[in-house]
Amino acid sequence: MSLGNGLSKLSGKVFRIGHLGDFNDLMLVATLGGIEMALGRSGIPHQAGGTLAARQLLKEKNTNSF
Repeated sequence: MSLGNGLSKLSGKVFRIGHLGDFNDLMLVATLGGIEMALGRSGIPHQAGGTLAARQLLKEKNTNSF
């Protein structure tokens, strides 16, 4: 998992999440959890709950596939 800064007009305003090769649900949830923790510890205003929302969506996706 790799986090990078925004490019061009978005520099300093957003960040990017990237991966090389394999990527699964656990890696996604762990990355989002780490980002939420870092934003909170850094005092950066954000709307909490993204990790939980992703977990719920992934649970629904995996339940519907059987």
